[in-house]
Amino acid sequence: MSEQIPALLLVQNHDLAQRLVDRKLAPLRRLRPAQHDRLAKTLLAYFECGFNASTTAARLHTHPQTVRNRLRLLERLFGPELYAPASALGYLMALHAWQLLTDRPETGAGKRPPHT
Repeated sequence: MSEQIPALLLVQNHDLAQRLVDRKLAPLRRLRPAQHDRLAKTLLAYFECGFNASTTAARLHTHPQTVRNRLRLLERLFGPELYAPASALGYLMALHAWQLLTDRPETGAGKRPPHT
């Protein structure tokens, strides 16, 4: 249950979750929807896999070099703040909120929420 607390906090206030996604994941809005989703999933997996590209690749069922290429693009989009310890929780929560919002019945499974 304790590992679900951040997700529970996010679903309590849809507007707050959407604002967090809009603010923290803003650089992804410049991309096509499919690329946006693929990079968001990669970044979430990378955070959850302890910043290990090989483990991330295994989780995503893709080649490690593909993950590294995506990470380079993410680094260009987000800049050095992406790896700043003070920003990590915000990014992780925004990615979880994005995932929850894209899985909501009113947006349809796998669809982007309207503001991202």
